[in-house]
Amino acid sequence: MNREYLIEGKSFLLTVIKDKEHQENRFRRINVRKIVSLDNIIKQNYDNVEIQMSSHDDLNKLYEFIKEKGNSKIKISIRSEKKNYLFELKEKRKFDYETFKYLNKVPYIKKISV
Repeated sequence: MNREYLIEGKSFLLTVIKDKEHQENRFRRINVRKIVSLDNIIKQNYDNVEIQMSSHDDLNKLYEFIKEKGNSKIKISIRSEKKNYLFELKEKRKFDYETFKYLNKVPYIKKISV
């Protein structure tokens, strides 16, 4: 069923289940449930994204990275000293793995939940 992913030199992600019934057997059994190509994971768009920021001062910088329209529903939360703010963007934006990877390195982003 997943033979197209099993190509030499390609990376993939396995979901496995370990057989716990036969622990004493020297041949332990692991069943593969799912194989996903890492190329597919990288191209994946996220449906719901919540971005936690440390300050509202950097909202314009964030906007530059997520201004392209797409299929992701974006929520932005900001915690100040006395108040918590939660915004949901009206229009859906493009938020893929590359955007996620870049924004995770930016100092004004506390956390990204997908």
